[in-house]
Amino acid sequence: MGSRLAWHALSDNSTFSAIILDLFNREGVGGSLKPRMTADIVTDALTRVWFRR
Repeated sequence: MGSRLAWHALSDNSTFSAIILDLFNREGVGGSLKPRMTADIVTDALTRVWFRR
């Protein structure tokens, strides 16, 4: 698995995203959006992957 953190400007607000990638299948398997970049964004994305599988 791999991961990606990105910043997106949406209208007047900024949003940060964390996406967990399955490198074998080259698909996103979990993600999270938050208004601030904190450790919670990564743990939320990993939690979504854990409960998806």
